[in-house]
Amino acid sequence: MTATKFRKKPVEIEAVQLTRTNVDEVAAWCGGQVVRMAKPSDPSDVYVALDIPTLEGKMRADSFHSSTYSGGEYHGGDYIIRGVQGEFYPCKPDIFAATYERADAAQVVYADGGEVRIGTDGLPVLEQR
Repeated sequence: MTATKFRKKPVEIEAVQLTRTNVDEVAAWCGGQVVRMAKPSDPSDVYVALDIPTLEGKMRADSFHSSTYSGGEYHGGDYIIRGVQGEFYPCKPDIFAATYERADAAQVVYADGGEVRIGTDGLPVLEQR
């Protein structure tokens, strides 16, 4: 068997990163159900997540992720994505960062075929190839 390589088409999606503070607002946006579970040994330690109805059934998005830990706290969890057909689904922060870029980042293609992306700050975005 030989697998064929494919490239994602450039489509725009909407997304928001789930946090403990925006979970109710995100639930209203995507039709999800907030999950809050206190740790029995420490009721102040509350797990916060969001159950999202997706095309594949219910999926859970976490409000924090170990990859976002810095400075003694978590800075965000999974991304909630509204896809091209209006469907919602969660995406882990590291996968989101590897797959998506802001839609307002411009790309310039030169006559010689070279290209460079311009970030939202107006500076070229350097990439490893």
